[in-house]
Formats: sequence, structure tokens, C-alpha cells
Amino acid sequence: MKLVETGSVFITDIDVGSRLRAVDEDVAQGLAAIIKDSVLLHPISLLRVGNRLRLGPGGHRLRAFQILEREAIPAFIWESEADDPDAEIRMLEITENIGRRELSALDRAAHVAELKTIYVKLHGETRGGDRKSEKSKRQTLPFWSLSDEVSTKMGLSERTVRADAALFDGLTPASRKAVIGTALADNRAQLVVLSKQSLDTPFTEMLRWQLASRAEFDRLVVQNPDSLTDLERAARVLYLQKTAFGGKVTKQSFGVIYDAPARFDISKLMPMLEDVHDRLCGVVIECMGFAEFIGQYDRPETLFYLDPPYWGNETDYGEGSFCRADFELLASLLFKIKGRFILSLNDRPEVRKCFDAFNVKAVTTTYSLGGGGKAKVAKELVITN
Repeated sequence: MKLVETGSVFITDIDVGSRLRAVDEDVAQGLAAIIKDSVLLHPISLLRVGNRLRLGPGGHRLRAFQILEREAIPAFIWESEADDPDAEIRMLEITENIGRRELSALDRAAHVAELKTIYVKLHGETRGGDRKSEKSKRQTLPFWSLSDEVSTKMGLSERTVRADAALFDGLTPASRKAVIGTALADNRAQLVVLSKQSLDTPFTEMLRWQLASRAEFDRLVVQNPDSLTDLERAARVLYLQKTAFGGKVTKQSFGVIYDAPARFDISKLMPMLEDVHDRLCGVVIECMGFAEFIGQYDRPETLFYLDPPYWGNETDYGEGSFCRADFELLASLLFKIKGRFILSLNDRPEVRKCFDAFNVKAVTTTYSLGGGGKAKVAKELVITN
């Protein structure tokens, strides 16, 4: 493009066209109030297309002049030197907006992705190694050779600019539309997670062809969950829990039932998940420590049921989730609550001593973990206030 004219242009001669960034009416109103008693310091940019002028950067400024009912607006007028003036006008808009601090993380990613698309459309990409003139090379530079300039405009690293383009490409049109105007639109970390989701692959399809296999179990046990999407992590947890001995969450080993079919059976698994969903659809699920939970929900009408790890098996729910000292903390909290509680634990002298301020009732139960005739009778304590 080349600049061919500067001056005032009648607003009626301007075609707005589609915009990458919608005009915010509140911003335009505020800008109109500023411009009303002053002058426009930054003219809008227009591209001459035939007998008409197409708007580039300056959507909010143009709207402010319309609010003020002005007939004309200061403008830079450009002339296209490419075969695709629409792409050039889009590039004008993006290169001005891309450095704006008020852009959300989603807006910025959209601008970078659009800039890449337009640049490649206008100039193409080369893989290097060909002997071209310097002018030809400048016209066909790969987009990422300009990422340093883009990152300078945005105040971001070149790596982040690249990541923004990948982030936007990873979002489906539906997910982009869903987050516009929400807090998530400016939460880059959560947008990255969303962009990595296999949204076109239902959860059931991820498990459909899975079989109970020791090799697959061993592979998933050592796999780093942080490298997976949320859906992939859910599928991994479900597979390991169904195939691990005793359903343990730590120090898992592959479980085999010698007199029954494999426990991972997709034909039975999905109805089971539906039953679980139906049971829990009216339940509020929290993820917090027991002390915080009790403080949050304690009311005179509350009944707490507590099922901590057995004394001597404090790490069964995972390393760091519970420790021996937590039994005394739990007892002190329960002593002060307004509501009622039921607590079940293994029958140990230490448990009886720790909770001797409450009603303690000994009961018998059967531990059947392992099956195969290995069931045994055991003593437990039911503790209440």
C-alpha cells in the first residue's frame, strides 16, 4: 500500500465492512466526549477501492464522529498495490490494534492468527534456499520472520506471539463465541487449556476401543498428567481406577480377578457413569481441606459424615492429603461444631484415645478387598457427637 492523500473525508463516502474487533459503544461515547471540544489527533485510515473508501483502523473514532453528527472526519487515504484490497485493509486494522493494551487475551490471539493468515495470503511463504532477488525475498518472507516486529508492538516475546496463533487455531468457532465477553476471554492460561481440548472427540469415543491391558495400565501409570488435556486426564483416571487393585490412587498395581471378566468394560462403564451422574446431579462438589469444608458448612442443622483414611494408612488417599496429626485437628474441630457428625475409623487404641470426648461405638464389618475367599471380619468404630 502507498499513502496517496491526507485530509477530511465525508463520512457518507466511507464503507465500514466487516470488522475483526467490534465497536464498543461505551468506548465510542467516551471518545466522542473527548473529541467534542478538541481535534482528532490520530486520523483514521482508509483504503481506496474503486470509487469508494474502505475503513481500516479507526472504527471507534468513526463512530465517535457519527455520535457527534459530524459530516467529515480526518483521514489518511491509502491505495492498494496488491490483488486483494480486502486483505490489505484487514492488515491495516490489525497492525494498529495489535498493540493495544485493552485487548483481551482472546482478542490478541485472534489478531495474531488473522495477521498470519492475511500475510501468507498476500505474500506467500518460502522455505528458503532459493536464489531470488532481494525485492522478491522481501515480498515472500515467511510470516514468522516478522514476528519480532509484531512482538515489539505488543510488548510480548516472539515465543508468545507464536503461541497466540497456535492458541487461536486450537479453539473451535463455538468455543471462541462462548467465551467472548466473559472473564475467560482474558485468562490466557485457561484459554490454552481450552484450545487443547479434543472438543470434536466425545469422552466416550476416547474410551470406546480401550481394553483391559497390563501394558496399557503400566503406560498410563507413568504418564505425566500435565501433558494431557482435561478429557484425556479424565479418561486416564477412569481407566486406572477401574483396572488398579483395590481402586488405589497411589502405588497402583494392575488388578486381576481370576474368576470374573475384566473390570474395564466399556459396554458396562457408560451405563455406570450415567447412574453416577443421575445420583450426583443435585450434589455440590467441593475441593477443599476438611477444616475449611467444616467451617464453610457448619450449621445447627448440618450432619457431617467423615471418612478419613484409616489410622496407619494416612497416605491411601494420596501423598500430602492427610497426615497423622490431622486426626487431632479433626477431633478439635468436631468438638466445636454446631451441627452433628458421624465418623468411621478402624478400631485402634490411638483412635479411641484421640476421639474419647465423643460417643464411640464398636462395630464389625467385612473387608473383602482381593476377593477369592480372602474376606475377613474386622472391627471399626462409629464416632458421633
